[in-house]
Amino acid sequence: MPRYLTAEQVNRLIAACDGEATASRRDRAIVLLLARLGLRAGDVAQLRLVDIE
Repeated sequence: MPRYLTAEQVNRLIAACDGEATASRRDRAIVLLLARLGLRAGDVAQLRLVDIE
């Protein structure tokens, strides 16, 4: 099992979350937080709307 995803794999994962459904938007936001900002899964799971400005 690879220890990380390649840039191409990350881009495909983000593209797979495209859509207008609420769940697709949520999933895309989560993947972007993990991949682009380097947040850990636990940090993302604990986020609340008041944490975002």
